[in-house]
Amino acid sequence: MDILVKYGTFCSGSLPRTGTGLLALLLFGFGARLAGQQAPCLNRTLAVTVTTQDYQPVKDLTAANFSAKLGHEPIKIVSVGLATGARIVIVMDTSGSMVFDDRSKWKTAMAAAEGLFSSAPPGTTFGLLTFAGQVEDRVDFRQGAKAVVEELRKLLDTDWERKTRQMRWTALTDAINEALELLGTPGLGDAIYLVSDGGENASKVKGSRGYARVLSTGLRLFAFMPVGSLIQRGMAPEEFAGPETVGRLAEETGGSIVVYSRGGTVGAPYGWPSNRTILSSARAALQAARTMDQEVTEFYRLELELPKPLGKSKEWRLEATKLMGEKNVHLRVNYPHKLQPCQ
Repeated sequence: MDILVKYGTFCSGSLPRTGTGLLALLLFGFGARLAGQQAPCLNRTLAVTVTTQDYQPVKDLTAANFSAKLGHEPIKIVSVGLATGARIVIVMDTSGSMVFDDRSKWKTAMAAAEGLFSSAPPGTTFGLLTFAGQVEDRVDFRQGAKAVVEELRKLLDTDWERKTRQMRWTALTDAINEALELLGTPGLGDAIYLVSDGGENASKVKGSRGYARVLSTGLRLFAFMPVGSLIQRGMAPEEFAGPETVGRLAEETGGSIVVYSRGGTVGAPYGWPSNRTILSSARAALQAARTMDQEVTEFYRLELELPKPLGKSKEWRLEATKLMGEKNVHLRVNYPHKLQPCQ
């Protein structure tokens, strides 16, 4: 028999004892369902990395070593644990400033990409895009590691002078957005690994609009940036701003960058923050890249419980702390700087 018919309208009159218990059970179940529906909007799982001030990864932290706030309200750290198994798209810039200007620059860039691929822990999967004025070649995740290796070898062996004498422009923003398409629905720790000098001069969508999708997806951006030759020639405004834009985008997404300039004088012309390390030797740059690779492929799985639902994207703060709750000034925390509302 339908329980609502049996007990009539249960907002008035008295109920039998058994009806009271059953009603309480129904209301409890209804409330539990509501709580279950609300919980996903408060619970978030993010990939974050922690390094020392000289960028060495720190891998022995627990939930007690983190403190988070949304405005002035504390965010509960539910759990922290190390994780691997990310999907990574290597995005290789094959524009003229990368392949023509300085052969050693191109070899160093290729060594950075190959190093990331060869040192990744089991469970990490790779895709690859190459681009100049447009995306040229792509290897998706279904093609597997062998296809990525073959494409990297082909790039290294290419005689670019013989292959083409045409101007090779740089559609950097378009390539990053194409990498987003290759990744599809992002998973925990998924990342774009850009190898480029950052000079933008050919994308259909330019400026901050071109990078808006990266910030909203939860993907991390890492970059190896051999920028030395760019400061030796005249640049359009978007080329000039490109390296700084990539650096700030990496920071906002919880990624990182390595900047290599043979002259070691990139800071002033590019407007890099004063604390940005510029490496002037290929050997030092590749050593730094190997360290950064550990951030790309191994990270903390951080579970949060927000104090309230978000109506729009919000800035938040995440810090590494000592066990007494004091900020640990000896550690750097890389994390996405904005939390997104539920879709």
